[in-house]
Amino acid sequence: MAPDTNIFTDKQTNNWFKACIALNLTKDGLTDLVVTELLNVQTKVGRSCGQCFIQNLIPCPTQDVCKKRKGNNCSFHNSLQPKSCQTCDKVKQNITLLHRFKGPSWANTKAELWATDPWEIGKCYLPRDGYSSVSSVQESDFNGVVSIVLNCTHFQTCLSAACLSPPPPDKQCPLEKVRQIGRDVRHTADCKVTDADLQYFFLTLTTLLADPVCLLHDTSATEARVKLSDLQNDRLTLVDLGKMLKEANQTLTHAKEAGERFSEEAERTLKEGLNTLEAKIQAGKECLENKTQTSEQRIEKKALSGEQRLENKTQAGEQSIENKTQCGEQSIENKTQAGEQRLENKTQSGEQSIENKTQAGEQCIENKTQTGEQSIEDKTQAGEQSIENKTQAGEQSITNKSQAGEQRIENKTQAGEKSIENKTQAGEQIIENKTQTGEQSIENKTQAGKQIIENKTQAGEQLIENKTQAGEQRLENKTQAGEQSIENKTQAGEQTITNKTQAGEQSIENKTQAGEQSIENKTQAGEQSITYKSQAGEQRIENKTQAGEKSIENKTQAGEQIIENKTQTGEQSIENKTQAGEQSIENKTQAGEQCIENKTQAGEQSIENKTQESINRINQAAIGKELDEYERDVTDLLKRLVNHYRDTVCYVPLSTLDPSLNKHIHDVYATPKIHRMKIENDGRRTQQEEILTYKDCFYRGDNLCRRTYLQGEPGSGKTSFAAKLVDDWCNVHESSNESTKEQTAFVDVDTLHKFKFLFFISLRDSREQTHVTHMIQTQLIYKIYAADEWESAYNLVLKIMRNVMYLVVQDGLDEWPGKEALPSMDGIPKDHCIVLTTSRPWKLADERIKNSQIDILLEVYGIIDSFGFSKRILPHLLDETKVLYKTVGQFQKFLKSHDLDSISSSPMLHTLVLCTWVDDMAESLTGSSRCELFTTLLENLCKKANPQMSYFDQYYPSPVNCFSRTKYVKPNMEHIDVLAKAAFSFLFSNEKEISLVFSDINLSAHLSESSKQFALHSGLISKRKSKKCYDNTSSFVHKTVQEFFAALHISNNTNVIDNVICEYLKSYRDSYLDIAQVFTFLCGFNILAANKLSALMNQVNDVRHGVDHDVFQRVILSGYREAVANKNTPIDLHLSHFDFGRDNAEDLINIFALNAPRARSLHVTRVINSIVIIRSQDASTYLCQGPTPVSLAACDYADPSTRAKQKEVRLSASCLEIDLSACQNLEQLELEGDITVLPNALAGLKKLKYLTMDMGCKCEALDMSHCEHIESIELGKEVTLLPHSIIHYKNLTRIEIYSAYKELDLSMFENLYSITIGKRVQVLPKQLLINNNQELNFIGLYEFDFNRCDKKDIHTWCLLNGADPVLCADYTPVLPSIEHIKLFNVTCSCTWLRSLLNTLFTLDHSVKCDIGSCCITSLKVSKSHWTSARITTDLNNTCTCTIDFPDDSPGLWETLLGLSVKNLSISSSFSRGLKINHVSSLSRSLATLSQLETLRMRLIAYIDLQLPLSVNHVTVCFDTLHPSELRQLVNKLSARTHSLECRVEFVCSHYIDIDTEKKNYIQSEEYIPIQQELEAMQNIDVKRFRIYIYIYDWTLMSERDCVVEDGDHNDEIVDNEFCEDFFYKYAIANCYDRTNRDGVIRSRISMRLKINCV
Repeated sequence: MAPDTNIFTDKQTNNWFKACIALNLTKDGLTDLVVTELLNVQTKVGRSCGQCFIQNLIPCPTQDVCKKRKGNNCSFHNSLQPKSCQTCDKVKQNITLLHRFKGPSWANTKAELWATDPWEIGKCYLPRDGYSSVSSVQESDFNGVVSIVLNCTHFQTCLSAACLSPPPPDKQCPLEKVRQIGRDVRHTADCKVTDADLQYFFLTLTTLLADPVCLLHDTSATEARVKLSDLQNDRLTLVDLGKMLKEANQTLTHAKEAGERFSEEAERTLKEGLNTLEAKIQAGKECLENKTQTSEQRIEKKALSGEQRLENKTQAGEQSIENKTQCGEQSIENKTQAGEQRLENKTQSGEQSIENKTQAGEQCIENKTQTGEQSIEDKTQAGEQSIENKTQAGEQSITNKSQAGEQRIENKTQAGEKSIENKTQAGEQIIENKTQTGEQSIENKTQAGKQIIENKTQAGEQLIENKTQAGEQRLENKTQAGEQSIENKTQAGEQTITNKTQAGEQSIENKTQAGEQSIENKTQAGEQSITYKSQAGEQRIENKTQAGEKSIENKTQAGEQIIENKTQTGEQSIENKTQAGEQSIENKTQAGEQCIENKTQAGEQSIENKTQESINRINQAAIGKELDEYERDVTDLLKRLVNHYRDTVCYVPLSTLDPSLNKHIHDVYATPKIHRMKIENDGRRTQQEEILTYKDCFYRGDNLCRRTYLQGEPGSGKTSFAAKLVDDWCNVHESSNESTKEQTAFVDVDTLHKFKFLFFISLRDSREQTHVTHMIQTQLIYKIYAADEWESAYNLVLKIMRNVMYLVVQDGLDEWPGKEALPSMDGIPKDHCIVLTTSRPWKLADERIKNSQIDILLEVYGIIDSFGFSKRILPHLLDETKVLYKTVGQFQKFLKSHDLDSISSSPMLHTLVLCTWVDDMAESLTGSSRCELFTTLLENLCKKANPQMSYFDQYYPSPVNCFSRTKYVKPNMEHIDVLAKAAFSFLFSNEKEISLVFSDINLSAHLSESSKQFALHSGLISKRKSKKCYDNTSSFVHKTVQEFFAALHISNNTNVIDNVICEYLKSYRDSYLDIAQVFTFLCGFNILAANKLSALMNQVNDVRHGVDHDVFQRVILSGYREAVANKNTPIDLHLSHFDFGRDNAEDLINIFALNAPRARSLHVTRVINSIVIIRSQDASTYLCQGPTPVSLAACDYADPSTRAKQKEVRLSASCLEIDLSACQNLEQLELEGDITVLPNALAGLKKLKYLTMDMGCKCEALDMSHCEHIESIELGKEVTLLPHSIIHYKNLTRIEIYSAYKELDLSMFENLYSITIGKRVQVLPKQLLINNNQELNFIGLYEFDFNRCDKKDIHTWCLLNGADPVLCADYTPVLPSIEHIKLFNVTCSCTWLRSLLNTLFTLDHSVKCDIGSCCITSLKVSKSHWTSARITTDLNNTCTCTIDFPDDSPGLWETLLGLSVKNLSISSSFSRGLKINHVSSLSRSLATLSQLETLRMRLIAYIDLQLPLSVNHVTVCFDTLHPSELRQLVNKLSARTHSLECRVEFVCSHYIDIDTEKKNYIQSEEYIPIQQELEAMQNIDVKRFRIYIYIYDWTLMSERDCVVEDGDHNDEIVDNEFCEDFFYKYAIANCYDRTNRDGVIRSRISMRLKINCV
């Protein structure tokens, strides 16, 4: 309960007291924010030296700081004199810049602590006096904290605009209002605050603490808001109240010591409040203690009395229930015995009429009857005992709960308040009422229990009576049936007696459970009732206390409010009268002044009009002549500019290799990929939509923007885009004979009509100029006019700029070295000037370019179509004898084979590669060096930054071979080495986030300022704007360039392989693949280092399990080719996993010869135009005919061991021969395609574990006897085994044999989990060995025929499933562990397949059954149909059938006949619904599924099916559904008499021809009348009728309309696991549909119906 905060007799004094506490709470709420942000301020202003004192940094004298004493000495500076420190002066200057009023309080702070204590910087923003000794934010007062937030402009970023609008020092600023509240409270003369002011204080302070930017989610601010609310509503605890009051007193004391003046009344009032509060706390404690002791005994007595009465009632109810239960049991006993007697009599009557045939039946029925009697007797006794036990347990539980209730009442009573006497009486009355309620509740529950037992007893009697009559009738019928079927009748009699006995037992069991549950409920009700009574007593006492306190408080506040309102009303009335009189006098005065002013202006205007009219007539004649001359000059300038641009700007160089080779922009231009960039609030620049029109470059919506920036990396196409824009502008204003090529983007040249003039400026050609008009003068006017016309032309341009809309294109801002960030446009009218500026991103990262100066930011990412770009460029490089399309294809293949696709989007890099390739096409097609290519790129970029030339020589040799012929690299080698080291350090950093993109701070740690400028100006490094105002992000122009430099560093510092790279490879999962490009470059730079690195990489790749080793093989192949291209030796690259394919055999053969002993896996596929032979050392090579095997091209050095390895592989024009004798460590061998294997090829492979020889491999009598560790075997149809060659059964886990094999002994396998065999495999009549180590979960059969008369294949199935074929005549056995069955080209009957599914339903897990091209014979259709499908069974008799379109068959559907399936799904495996070809077969089968509850189907179109009565959930998805078909469907469903929930999803369309899948789309509105018809039906509840439309590429759907909505938005597509994937695939399949051009919106409808559901 909250305390009474009215500790003073005067209400307004109490208000002042609350205001003091509120200020302290607000200060606490702001403290954490101020502490955190001062750290950021410390970072922003910079780091001081830590040695300078503030006296050293302030000149003497300084106003408000220095104080002159006698002798003209300054008391502030004393012995410390000002001195110069650039570091600290910069910090001091930054502190001043952040001060709102540029007047920091220097006397407060200690400059020597600026570097270590952010608070000393914060003290600069405090008031000048009284804070020098305050050591932290926590020690400061409210005025100090608010002053920091107001005076330091950094805090503007931490508060919303509303908090600083209008800005300080405007008194209406919310922060100024907060500070004024503090002043008003501190400086009050009488320590009084009105109610209105107090509420204003609370509102203002709470609003500040709830500011949404930072404070709303700040923990301290949140706690302060809660405490303010508690204080405002008198909810503070006594402890908190005392603490707050003491803090307020301490705050005023500290403030007084700091120099503030406070009234004596304030101090006295606070002390009085503290004393009063202490006295109240003590008095309250004593009163509570006295009252509590008095009431404890009275409440205890009353509680004990109520508990006793509850106990008595509970026992009485239990006794009553027990009596009723016993009566019910006796009644059931009697009825059961009577029914047994009647059945016995009837049985004897039947036996008499057919005496000769029924003697055996009489004895059997007699035995069954006696057994039933004994069973019912046992169940009855067990029920009695169970009810007795439950009753005793209930009694004990109620006793325990009563004792617990007594203890809780005892404990709670001790918490009474000062009005405990009244509360005690109320508690007694409540307990009395609750006791009576409890008695009545137990009485009611007892009666209800009796009634339930009575009803259950009657129901049991009636059930036994009905069952008895049914038994009599069945015996009577059986007797009349005759002597012929007496044996069957006897068995039926036995079964009937058994059923009746079980029914009797079940009835007794139900009654017993009902009795137990009733006693349990009564026990819980008693316990709960006592708990509620205890809690209710406690709560009523608490409520009464609070109600009394609240009533007194409300009365007091009401009186105060009445007086306050009367006072304010009188004051307001007097104020209104005074203001009305003042306003009346003011109005009269202003009216007189206005009248005089109007008269004066009228006279002046009349004189002015007359004068101007005369001047206009004089000037009119002169203006007409000027306009004619101006128009002629404008037309002449426009023509000159167009001609100049067409001769210069519209021609661009093809490549940086030869700038003189230029072509018209139309001949070589390719559409660029340009995206709009968004500048976020935190400074980040994020990519937005792609733009394809000129309008998007200059407009936002319909508004023309003045400043557009196009940024892009070097060579991305910025200048080409600018040249194309200039050419299009020229063509708009003066047509050209230049042929134009078809463009797919930026074709809206009419947008350029807006610009009457275009001024193109190349900023790289105006490096010394700063003003745009001067650049126009030198680059345009001086070139298109004679010298005597320069001045007049310049004036004409200035005049044009003032009158017409024009465009200025500034190309190459990053190449303009001006002192300012941008060229000056001072004096140029802004209304008509539009500027497009191109630049690299690092230039736009300049902090001097404000975000507000960028209206539109675009970024070009290169060209969209590299293939088309090659087609444009190549005709200008090739002679006429070359076939263009063939050459373009060769070049694209070259890009892909050398992994250069990633750089081909850059026009500069693309043309560089293209020109290099054309210069030496023969070498390019056979294996050009990547190192040479990137050296050429480096050469060109170095030339841009430093055109100085120099060659490497014997005194200054080249660090790598490919640099030896360069002329621009050597002068920049110092910068290149530093860049290489930085590239390596970042790429191999433990901090992956900075490996490619790093901060300017991190870059500066590696590069000097001169090296950084070289990297930026050459384009090797790109810098971009970061969201952090004090740092930017940088990266190499392309990741491949960084990898080139990193490899260069490794080549020159090979020790890093062991010191750095070795640890790096251990640290990250795919690290050895991440450095693939680095490895390739290293092979071209330093082959010895590359050999060493390949060993480390291969070691990592070798230990990776379940990985596609082909990726690493491509890495080694790439490195090998690079080494060969650079003629590097000796090559000894390591590789353990080999994959010989169609396109890599020649180079891989050489690598395999080097690594045969290391080989652990070998995968060989058919090599084009070559015979492939796998042999061992002694095998004959007679199959190889042709030239002598080739030698190793890259291993031509004196290494005998390597030359010896050449025997491992032999390659000729027609034959590839691989010798496995040296592959002692080979563990996996996989052969695919037309490959010949010699019988002893595996003789030396003792470690072989996995062998695959697929359908194309050939081998006669393969010997596997040496394969001791073999675990998996897969042999195709043309591979035969040497008899008894599989002798190592122990480790085999998987076997797949399609060829002939005799005497396969299943009993020998110990760890087999998968087996697949063909029809030619002979299985010995021995069952599979089942043990704890073996769980066979996959069985596959190929070309089996289960319809054979000799049942040989069925016997094999039984053996595979661990069953005796003799005992499996009537069912299909399945191993309990089976998870997957695969049948391929198998023939079976629908009966056999149905038996298999029924067996699978008995398993406790899901099983997949794949049926591939199988013939399932039908009982009704003689013609065979081949079927492919996947059937999955799961728990709860769930079956999913996915069919390969269009392979359904009558046999497949007849498999479902009478199947015990509860949940059935039918769909197609393709991206469309299933087309049912045998509808009648499916319909007949569905009607027999008596247990089916849920049916799901995906259909291509509507079909009429017969559903079983048991189904209650149906989900159907249709590719198409006509309105008439939908009406037919819902009419059929609505005719059902059973309840049904139906979900229908369909596309609004209809097939015109289902075979050709030609369809007609239908408007969704045509289906709405059907929904309205459904709404009118009584038995149908339409839960959903939702319409979706397809957007974009058909893969997305948007909700268009909801005619009926069920509110289930978590299930946008009903039955997600079934429907969502279906419609996604359907959308994908139709996204390229171009046959429907009728303008109809593609849509679908989602429906949910409930039929006959109550």
